[in-house]
Amino acid sequence: MRRVFRIAQSAGTTLRKRDDGGRKKRDVEGRKATPAGFVAAAVSMAVLLALAFVCGCGKTDDQEAPSSKAEKPAGGLPEELVNHMETAPGPGVTVVASAEKPAEVLPADFVNYTESIEGLDGTVVPFEMIAVPGDTFTMGSPDSEKGRKKDEGPQHEVTVGPFWIGKVEVTWDEYEAFAYPYRPKGAPWMEKYVDGVTRPTMPWGDSYRNFGRDGKPVIGMSWYGAMVYCRWLSRRTGKMYRLPTEAEWEYACRAGAEGTYCFGDDASKLGEYAWHTDNAENSTHDVATKKPNAWGIYDMHGNVSEWCLDWYGSTHFGSVPSGKWPKDPQGPESGKNHVVRGGSWKSNADQVRSARRNRSSDWWLKLDPQEPKSHWWLVPTDNIGFRVVRPLHGEEPPFPAMSNGL
Repeated sequence: MRRVFRIAQSAGTTLRKRDDGGRKKRDVEGRKATPAGFVAAAVSMAVLLALAFVCGCGKTDDQEAPSSKAEKPAGGLPEELVNHMETAPGPGVTVVASAEKPAEVLPADFVNYTESIEGLDGTVVPFEMIAVPGDTFTMGSPDSEKGRKKDEGPQHEVTVGPFWIGKVEVTWDEYEAFAYPYRPKGAPWMEKYVDGVTRPTMPWGDSYRNFGRDGKPVIGMSWYGAMVYCRWLSRRTGKMYRLPTEAEWEYACRAGAEGTYCFGDDASKLGEYAWHTDNAENSTHDVATKKPNAWGIYDMHGNVSEWCLDWYGSTHFGSVPSGKWPKDPQGPESGKNHVVRGGSWKSNADQVRSARRNRSSDWWLKLDPQEPKSHWWLVPTDNIGFRVVRPLHGEEPPFPAMSNGL
């Protein structure tokens, strides 16, 4: 308030000087002068009232007092810019922004990285993880999409948090480090290698299905086998790995695209990105030999279909009211079969679409000649594999109960 009076006083002085000059001129011209004090006082009072109104000094007792933070130096930056500067992240920090929610500031180490585990014969097996910032996207397919199935709708907005996802599918090198660990003769391997996680029994028949091993995606394991591998990998590396949720999988597959495939709607380009029935020649192929999507993730279309964490529900997409989907949804609470995504070398163009859903099937167990049926391997699934994710937030899923693997 003192500042307001000083400003008003200064303004009045200036105006008095101007009025004195004008009075002298008018006297010379023979006109009647206006009293300077009266004019100056009137102008000063007007300035005082205007400044009091602008500064909020005239607020009543039931109004909120002006915040000291809102007071800015004369000639300073606009309030919006100052607020932005006060909350801006430091250097080396990644920010994920959305028009519908405040930006999430991610740690500086939320970047792509390479993990390594010890493989067979003591070799080092590396695998790469791609950092995927979370956001909101449209999940499912529109009614007009060619090849669409009823269980792909209705389309709905889903928000997923940030996570890392395998650049490629889990390979035989990685899975066999878990399934058949290296046990050097004469070494105390029981102390070094046993980590409290169960491992698969030997599969019936040829694990590789005559497709080869080196560079190829692992195939034929059950959902249970994939889940236990993730638990083992978490124990071995000290980082929490798991299967992707169905929402995370589709979000990573689309990589920001809204069309039929990660590259758009033109199926004639599919051969550049996917091994499928038209070009696979009845076999899996080495990972990362086709083009990646916009985020650098390979083989999301074709080569091998991929297990997801969720139970499958044919009507699940329509069971949640619009706008009520929770962040990071994980599918139905229970079920009989689990979700499989992406299509494989056996699939046609419609079956490898970004929104295409599939599930495990009871008949996958019937061809197993063993009794009891294996919990780890599914004999007919020479086109089923998986990849891992590592969420930035969240807890490890419960250890799966021994199941039929579906």
